[in-house]
Amino acid sequence: MSAAGVSTVRLFPEWPGFEARKGQMNWSDGDRLLKSASEHRLEINAILMGSAPGTKAGHTFPMEHLDDWRGYVSSVVGRYGNQVRYWEVWNEGKVFSSRRRHTTSDYAQLAIATYESAKQAHPRAKVGLTVASYDAPYLHQTIRAMRAQGKPNSFDFLCIHPYEIADGLVDRDGEIPFLWMTRSLRSMLKEAAPERANAEIWMTEIGHRLASSKDHAVTEQDAAKSLAKMYVMAIAQGIACSQWFEAQDPIGEDQGFGLIARNGQPRAAFHTLKTLVSVLGDQPKYEGWLPIGQTGQGYGFVFQGRKDPVLVGWMPQGCRDDEAQRSYRFSGDIEVFDALSTTSAKLPAGQSLVVGETPVFVLGVPAKLVQGAQANASQPFPRSEEHTSEL
Repeated sequence: MSAAGVSTVRLFPEWPGFEARKGQMNWSDGDRLLKSASEHRLEINAILMGSAPGTKAGHTFPMEHLDDWRGYVSSVVGRYGNQVRYWEVWNEGKVFSSRRRHTTSDYAQLAIATYESAKQAHPRAKVGLTVASYDAPYLHQTIRAMRAQGKPNSFDFLCIHPYEIADGLVDRDGEIPFLWMTRSLRSMLKEAAPERANAEIWMTEIGHRLASSKDHAVTEQDAAKSLAKMYVMAIAQGIACSQWFEAQDPIGEDQGFGLIARNGQPRAAFHTLKTLVSVLGDQPKYEGWLPIGQTGQGYGFVFQGRKDPVLVGWMPQGCRDDEAQRSYRFSGDIEVFDALSTTSAKLPAGQSLVVGETPVFVLGVPAKLVQGAQANASQPFPRSEEHTSEL
C-alpha cells in the first residue's frame, strides 16, 4: 500500500479482541497490528466498537455497559495513544443502531463517554463521529443531542462514507453534490456546534465496486477514473483524509472494491492512486478551481504539486461539446498524464490538448491560469451551467 502512496489505514481490533473476559486484557492483536503498520510506514486510525465482554449483543451500542466501555477506551487509548491519534466512535453508527432501535441520543451519549475517556487517557487523542453514507441529518441530530446533554463539542472530526453520492459521478453533473458535501456539513456545524465549525472532515470509506451484470457494468478503468475524481474533489473542498475501500479484496467476502484483487494483482485504481500521489505530492496544496472548456462544462482544479503547479481536469459524463470545444493550447510547454496511464506525454507550447471524461494531470500550468484559479478559490464551486470560461 505504501508503494501506491497510501499513508493511513483504517483498521483496529474490536473490544472483544482485547478483552474477551472482563478485566483480562490481551494486547497481542493490537501490538502486532501497530508493529506491522510502523514497519510499512503506515499510520493507523482506529475504530472503537464492539460488544461488552461476556455479552452476545453483536454490534449494538453498549448502553448498559457504559462504565465498562469507558474503562476499555481509557485502556486502549492509553496504550496506543502515542501511535494512534484518530479514533472513530463505532463504524457507521446509524446502521448498527437502527438494528436495535438505538437513537441519536444513545449515540451522543456513547460518543461523549468515548471523548471524555480518550482525552483523559491521552491529551492528543482525536475523537470522531461516524455515519453510514452521507447522512448529514444523523450527525446533526447526534450533535444536537450532545448539546441537550450540555456537551456539544465532544468530538474533534466527522467521518462520512458517501458511496451513494460517489456513484452519481457516472451521471451528468454528478460532481455537483459531491463538491457541496463539506459546505453542507460546515453549515450544520455552525448551527449545532459553532466551536466545532472548522472540525476536520474525513471520508473514511469511499469506493466504486466493479460489476459485470447485464444491467450494470463497472470496469477497472471506471473505478480508476472515479478514484481520481473523488480524491481531487475531496482535497479541493478541504476534506482532510480520504480512504479507499478497500486495500485488497478479502477472502470470503464480496469482491470488487479493492485496489488489489484477491489474487494479489494491482488493479487500475492502484496505479491511478500511485500517479496521483507522484504528481500532486503527499500533501498537495489546493490553489483554486477553473471551469474547463469554451462552454464551461468541465471541472478543473489547480494544485501546487510536488514540483510545479498542476491542473487536474475532465469533462462531465455526457458532455456534448465537440473536440474543438474541448481542445486547448497552453502558452508554455506542459507535461500530461491521464488517470489511466503510468506514463506522460510532453506537449510543446501551442499544441492542442483534448480533455475528455478521463481526468488529465497537466504539469507546468501557466501562471495566468494559476492566478485565475486562486481568484476562484474562495468562491462556491460552480454549477457548470452558470459559469463559462476559456483556457
